[in-house]
Amino acid sequence: MGAARGDAVRHALPDDPGRARLRHARSVRRDPDVELLRVDRARAGLPAAQLRDRLGPDRRLRDRRRRPRRDGARLGGGPVRIARGALDQRRDAAGGVRGGPLSAGAARPRHPVNDGLPFQDGEQVLLIDQRGKRHLIFLRKSETFHSDRGWVPHDAVIGQPEGSWVRSSMGLRYVALRPTLAEYVLEMPRGAQVIYPKDLAMILFWADIYPGCRVLEAGTGSGALTLALLRTVGPEGRVITYEQRDEFARRALANIHMRLGEVANLMVRLRPVEDGLPEEEPVDRVLLDLPEPWKLTSLVAAALRPGGIFLCYVPTIVQSHQIAEALQREPHWALVETFETLYRPWNIEGQSVRPFHRMVAHTGFITVARRVVPEEGGSGARLRRQEFEG
Repeated sequence: MGAARGDAVRHALPDDPGRARLRHARSVRRDPDVELLRVDRARAGLPAAQLRDRLGPDRRLRDRRRRPRRDGARLGGGPVRIARGALDQRRDAAGGVRGGPLSAGAARPRHPVNDGLPFQDGEQVLLIDQRGKRHLIFLRKSETFHSDRGWVPHDAVIGQPEGSWVRSSMGLRYVALRPTLAEYVLEMPRGAQVIYPKDLAMILFWADIYPGCRVLEAGTGSGALTLALLRTVGPEGRVITYEQRDEFARRALANIHMRLGEVANLMVRLRPVEDGLPEEEPVDRVLLDLPEPWKLTSLVAAALRPGGIFLCYVPTIVQSHQIAEALQREPHWALVETFETLYRPWNIEGQSVRPFHRMVAHTGFITVARRVVPEEGGSGARLRRQEFEG
């Protein structure tokens, strides 16, 4: 009886446009013929301070009492809001998904990086204290950054040149810098585990990503690799990325929007790549971050031009063994290679020269192969890379 009354009350109330848009965003995943097209021009992910400004002063006070850190502009401090138009749906007459690049303008950063201008209101800034602790925040006039060592007004940073020093209310010094892409990837909100910068650098180099490159990616996750690809291919290139989980796709789009602003050369297809690539034109590179990439070697070979590069990233050697065997069995792959990257910093202070006690060791295995024209009566996969001799 109570449930029936509740349903009656809900139906009697006028529908809120925000709730309607949220229901629409949730329903996108149920339709396999939907593709996410673009990051909304206004905002696909808002800094927490902007979100709370819309909730009113009483809610802000409740938030401040509940949250131990009152850094309202801290990246990831609030939920992702899907604005009207952030999720577009396009279908052709047959019910399939239409391809094609976005038409929202050339890719451009929200705030130019390394342009020599002072910090601006609304810009991202990385505050690094004397202890090396990092804080990625959005600058907002009249807002305040809080930490366990005091507070810093954002107005003390806005208008200052990059590399300036500021002090907290307790005297702790911070240097203010614009975050690099590597720093942003490590600090940005995550839906899925990200590929770390040490592996991103190797992927971009060994996959030979270049300006104007056409890249097909599967496994968008939180968007770390997609961000690196978009910046490398430039406005003349194109990135097509497949993600089957809509919550990951929305998180990735918000991360991309916060870093790059609006992009025109990104296509996000909200469906499993295993369903096929019928509408894709030949691409220059194929990058997979999936649990079972060995099931897709024949599928992606049809979408990759001869001479193109295939690369996959997996966490275990068992998976690497399976993908390497699959590539070596098929005649349109050659030069199969698997490796991992280990990152070990060193401490150099005066006469003390030693490696750090901790290092970033194994995170994943990278397998690379070249797409070749199958030799009649032969197997291209038998052509292997020579052992690297440094």
